[in-house]
Amino acid sequence: MADETWWTKRQAMKHLGISRQTLSGYITSGAVTVYGRGREKLVRRVEVQAEYRRRALRRKSGRWGHADRATPPGT
Repeated sequence: MADETWWTKRQAMKHLGISRQTLSGYITSGAVTVYGRGREKLVRRVEVQAEYRRRALRRKSGRWGHADRATPPGT
């Protein structure tokens, strides 16, 4: 049975429906670490999923962190 702790970069993109650029952004920001095993580059599944959820929540909550307000604070 495959080890569910690790994903290849391609598996991560497929499972989450994200682009190569999005995954690269996760890696560049330091939220996801790439590990090498021969030619195959692996990422920890939990790291990728956590960053995906964190960014999805940030998008959902809006720029100011409170989606329920019609206007930004201080206006």
